[in-house]
Amino acid sequence: MLRNKSTVPGSGVVFGTALFALAALGLPNICAASEHAASKNYDHAPSSCTPTCSVLSAVELLERGDEYAGKEVSFDGLLIGACLHGGRKGFIKDSDGEMDGFLRVDIGGKAKPFTQDNVGEIIRVSGTLVEKRIDAAYLDRWEAKAIEQAKQHKKEEECKHACPEGEEEAKVLERIKEYRAALAASSKGYLSSFSFAADGWTIVTEQVE
Repeated sequence: MLRNKSTVPGSGVVFGTALFALAALGLPNICAASEHAASKNYDHAPSSCTPTCSVLSAVELLERGDEYAGKEVSFDGLLIGACLHGGRKGFIKDSDGEMDGFLRVDIGGKAKPFTQDNVGEIIRVSGTLVEKRIDAAYLDRWEAKAIEQAKQHKKEEECKHACPEGEEEAKVLERIKEYRAALAASSKGYLSSFSFAADGWTIVTEQVE
């Protein structure tokens, strides 16, 4: 887990001074794809991984997030979900399902999007690990926005029937409170939230039952 473990329940966001110390995926850690993956002519195959580069597991990538933030890297993980609207976002965790959260992958450029058929497959993704630093000023702005949205909801008659008044804002404010507690326990003065900007991906194994 984290040193001074800090995960926001239900948010899927993972942060802290040192990320995940979990079991490795046990997946191939060399750049050569499996024979099965190599037999498929995917034009969305990773472009930043060369025949000599190493491939991390999803867990290893998050464990060493501070080291790899802003750098090009390739990693393997289990695709547990994909956005229904275009498939440009996917959600990846370790194949053992032991991760507390997940890593969001945003597909850019000309790489093909994920489909729902890809969910459950172990994939290899190449791109850049993106770090968002959450500090007190960030939380202040987020809180002010949530409070303003709550005020707007009170003025909108249609919201009375579309959603319980202020319910979503209350959840956001509770989440911000949890972030503040985690921030107070951090020695760095900020929390790190990671996502992944992908420029390519390919299938390593077929769907996991």
